[in-house]
Amino acid sequence: MQGRSFGGGVDRARSATEAFLYRRLESLPATAGCFQLNVKLPIPFDNLSMMEIDFLCADVRLAVEIDGAQHLSDAEAYRHDRKKDFLLQENGYLVLRFLAEDVGKRLDVILDAILRALSRSVGMIK
Repeated sequence: MQGRSFGGGVDRARSATEAFLYRRLESLPATAGCFQLNVKLPIPFDNLSMMEIDFLCADVRLAVEIDGAQHLSDAEAYRHDRKKDFLLQENGYLVLRFLAEDVGKRLDVILDAILRALSRSVGMIK
């Protein structure tokens, strides 16, 4: 993987949590330049022709979603997220989903999971 800039930087963050995680990923040599924020993929979802992903590493087809409290509020929100995950997986993406509150409280665990997924994906591509 090479560091790349796709115009999907911190200015595209929809929350302080997304901006914080993006800056942290950009500060690590293994992830700098790898992720775009709030990227639209041509996968039909929610009666739209596109699906938006919080963080995308297109090189290895890794999608990272950050869920705020609204994602846990009811059964319909849960179903919505599972449908999104299924469609991404069906289209060849590995999906990692984390709670927004854990970005602050358990950042090391989240970064470790992302790094493991990237290294596994890179190993599969070689």
